[in-house]
Amino acid sequence: MWEAFDIEESLVAARNCFRFLKPGGYLRVAVPDGNHPNPLYIADVRPGGSGSGAEDHKFLYTHSTLSTVFESAGLKVNLLEYFDEDVDSTLWSGHPQTDLLNGLGDLTLGIVISHFLILRSFLMQ
Repeated sequence: MWEAFDIEESLVAARNCFRFLKPGGYLRVAVPDGNHPNPLYIADVRPGGSGSGAEDHKFLYTHSTLSTVFESAGLKVNLLEYFDEDVDSTLWSGHPQTDLLNGLGDLTLGIVISHFLILRSFLMQ
């Protein structure tokens, strides 16, 4: 659902994630991948695209644009699955949260976000 945020809204949301994450946890974000090599896929998922759900998309993120949003909020980003600018698909299988991407297919940009200095979990107690 992060694709429903424009850049300014993403920055606010990322700062809120930083504020509410607590020790020991992480946040996983998966969005349509703006570097996907299939132009029909891009036509479906871009803002105003023809695909189901695209009517509320405000920004088509790439691994670099989404990383910049979270890093600017002080969070550390670990890319899990994405297409880079050269349209090479990358999957970081060494991270334990890679399993969370199972079933999403090869169309999704997946990342795990954590606090730079202290890992925080998603919900405060």
